[in-house]
Amino acid sequence: MHARKLQSIIASQAKNDTNDADEIAYLVHSRRPLSESYVADLQTRGFRRLLRTRAGFSLDVARIKNQIHAILNSHTFYSQRPQTFKDLFCKRGLAYLETVELPEQERFILNRLLDKIVELERRRDEFDEYIQHIHFHHKDLAYLQSVPGMRGNILKYIILAEIDNVDRFPIARSLVAYAGLIPRDRSSGGKIRFGSLRSECNQFLRWALIQAVVHAIRQDPGMKNYYTQVKKTIGIIPRPHELLRPGLC
Repeated sequence: MHARKLQSIIASQAKNDTNDADEIAYLVHSRRPLSESYVADLQTRGFRRLLRTRAGFSLDVARIKNQIHAILNSHTFYSQRPQTFKDLFCKRGLAYLETVELPEQERFILNRLLDKIVELERRRDEFDEYIQHIHFHHKDLAYLQSVPGMRGNILKYIILAEIDNVDRFPIARSLVAYAGLIPRDRSSGGKIRFGSLRSECNQFLRWALIQAVVHAIRQDPGMKNYYTQVKKTIGIIPRPHELLRPGLC
């Protein structure tokens, strides 16, 4: 059963195991429809865990890079930095980090964070090599590789493993909602109000699709042109849902 869709239990003011069991028994006895949760097979669940662990390394690297940016921003102005590089963590950027003047404690922290990035990236590469040797047979793998941003990328495995069986989604919008790419709707009285993206979703699937958009913008001229047009108003995540609709639905 889908725990989040049992509203009579979620809204209960006296929530405990005994009351929850009584409520479920009552619903079953009265033959009311109960929403079922989808459970993937054992192999897919193991592959998901492997891929989620690998994705965790990328998230940890991004978190540490943000810490380094925070240290640098607290002691230097952007205009004071060399304009010979765009990425702070390319070869020229790392050379700048080694020479920038910082207080002793901040320098110690920055050096340790850089060492941590090297270690995490090494572990991440080990996971990538291991994953490439796993024969994950999926009927949609070849089809998904034709979608911009998916070729030769570990993201396609994450997307396939998290979705597992696309046939369990009746329409494309259901899959897009599962990925958390539909905003909250607070429309009423003829006024349309959309909020932020939904938080109740598959977070790993949404992360993989958003990352795939970055690759798609670089590889696909149509996506790049659209991104250029809306860059000033929407940002770098304009259409991750469009990788789902034509790709799998």
